[in-house]
Order: sequence, then structure tokens, then C-alpha cells
Amino acid sequence: MWDVGDRIGKFRTKLVKCSFGLMGQSATEGAWPSLYAATSDEVQTGHYYGPSGLGERKGLPAEATATPWAKDENTARRLWQWTEEAVGASVIPMA
Repeated sequence: MWDVGDRIGKFRTKLVKCSFGLMGQSATEGAWPSLYAATSDEVQTGHYYGPSGLGERKGLPAEATATPWAKDENTARRLWQWTEEAVGASVIPMA
């Protein structure tokens, strides 16, 4: 006799993997935009780089669209302050 819960669990796992394959990418591919931004001569200071595919969710790195809150100076200041508290060190920004 087969267990319904086990079959539902297996189906759910396959469904999640399939969905992630359509809308996401591997950890290696997820690192590409950071590597591109850090090493390419084509990048510009103050620009945002991410995946270039549909919805900017996967694909090769390229200039991407930053959300308005990503450009908010108050949010940036709070994040910087929280980071310094979390790591227990004060860092002076380079730029």
C-alpha cells in the first residue's frame, strides 16, 4: 500500500524544483552579477547589476533596474549602521 503523504511530498518537491528552475538560478549563477560588477571594465559607479533575463530573475549579468528603496539614502544609512553594529566594527565608506 502506498502512502498518500509520501506521494504528495514527492510531488511538492518536484513542483518546487521545476518552479525554481523557471524563475531562479543556481548559487554559482547568482554570484555572476557581483563578480561582473567587481571585475568588468564596463560597469559604472552607482549603477546596479543583476540577471538580464525575464523579470531580472535569472540570466547573464547586465545593468538592471534598482527599486526606489534601493536608492533611498535613509535606508542606506540605516543598513550601514545595522551592519556596523552586527559585525562590531566601524567602517568608513570608500566613496
